[in-house]
Amino acid sequence: MAAGLSNGEITDRMHIGMTTVKTHVSNLMTKTASPNRVRLAVPAIQGGVAGI
Repeated sequence: MAAGLSNGEITDRMHIGMTTVKTHVSNLMTKTASPNRVRLAVPAIQGGVAGI
């Protein structure tokens, strides 16, 4: 996600279902109090996790 991938692209790369991706994204947003995917991805990008 931090690399700018859509849910569909994540499912293809990780070989998991769409519902699983949505659940993980939702859980991460809740745990980090992130209002959207962009805010969720910022710390990963700044920390070098995204591999961009």
